[in-house]
Amino acid sequence: MKLLILSLSILFLTFTTHAQTPITKAAWLLDTWQSKSPNGVFTESWVKQNDTVYVGKGCMVMGKDTVFKESLAIKQRGNDLFYIPTVANQNGGQPIEFKLTSATKEQLVFENPTHDFPQKITYTQRGSNALVAEVSGVEKGIARSEKFELKRVR
Repeated sequence: MKLLILSLSILFLTFTTHAQTPITKAAWLLDTWQSKSPNGVFTESWVKQNDTVYVGKGCMVMGKDTVFKESLAIKQRGNDLFYIPTVANQNGGQPIEFKLTSATKEQLVFENPTHDFPQKITYTQRGSNALVAEVSGVEKGIARSEKFELKRVR
């Protein structure tokens, strides 16, 4: 009987240790992603800070000038996941939280219906080396969406 209890305890610990936590739903983002266009080069990079936080940065470079820069975080709080961008010249330089509202193996949807624009941020995996980041919502009464097709930097 003791052997059975010990075996079940080991099985339980193994299962709970390897069970997916909310933050691991976003693990496929961890890397550097880039999109090149006539408007410039957009780069987004993500690294694991710890077991509940991924940090990232995004920037748009036109020629030698950085025209856009943001600090990013994905944080797990309990069973909830939040996408938190901070842009110096937007929202008074304060971070804005978008809560994960939908997650599949290939897609993450974060939303904040009270934010001016965007209200929704979606990441969609396109194979192992590409993704689409989309910001969408309503701005001044007009539906708007911007998509960024990014490739893994090798």
